[in-house]
Amino acid sequence: MKPGMVLAALFVSCLLCIGCGGGSSSSSGPYSSITNGNWSLTATSTVTPGLVLSIGGSLTQSGNVVSGTMLVSSSVLNCPSLPSVAIPFTGTFSGDTLTLTSANFNNQFVTVNAIGSGDSLTGTYSVAGGCADGDNGTIAASYLPPLTGTWTGTITNPDGTPVSVDPSNPNEYATASLTLTQSATATNGSFPLSGAFNTNFAPGSVVCASGTIPDAGTTIGAYVMGTSVVISAGATNGEEILYEGLLDEVPLGSANETLIEGRLNLCGPNVLLNLAQQR
Repeated sequence: MKPGMVLAALFVSCLLCIGCGGGSSSSSGPYSSITNGNWSLTATSTVTPGLVLSIGGSLTQSGNVVSGTMLVSSSVLNCPSLPSVAIPFTGTFSGDTLTLTSANFNNQFVTVNAIGSGDSLTGTYSVAGGCADGDNGTIAASYLPPLTGTWTGTITNPDGTPVSVDPSNPNEYATASLTLTQSATATNGSFPLSGAFNTNFAPGSVVCASGTIPDAGTTIGAYVMGTSVVISAGATNGEEILYEGLLDEVPLGSANETLIEGRLNLCGPNVLLNLAQQR
């Protein structure tokens, strides 16, 4: 082979090697990472006035692949085929951009395109198919720290007035304290909770002083999924304590206070209980 032909062959060989190497490195380039755990995504429509999609549950990242199961619910009733159901989501990071798409539910898909890393993401969403077909808007997502710790609050009536401990103590107000441990592993998108419930509330002189979380006698259990918190506890008198609330983060000076605002069914009456934990 002539020298010129040898050089040409080497040049072509180098180009082929560069092409192969470039393809390999592009699929393993740098990408952002998020905190694995419980996430809340708030999607605000720019198409349908008043429509807000609440999406929440577990998200886990492995390499540049993100997957999880999240509860999808709507703030309006004009889309009956968009119920509160747990939906699998999968996607990938490309650089700092995450594309996340839901599985098919009632012939519709939700796609999220967001930028960020760590504990927060912001971007857009769109819905294809179903009664919300064509809807889109902005989305804000945040990681929710585990609920592990002690939560305290005052039991109130629906109008906000405090509830007395019992009829014989009208000036002593009912309080509650929950000690919670959140599992690090999600089950179908929700994170199980365990612990204890304590209160000085005695409606009708029936003392519901304490309970074990979750109540072994029910199938409701105790869990957090996104901002949704459901807690069942078995009371010492054999009755069930049920608490359903929503997580909310409020500023408190230089720190933040996390609230669980919800309704409490405690040995009969339905009352309100806002639990607080300063982080």
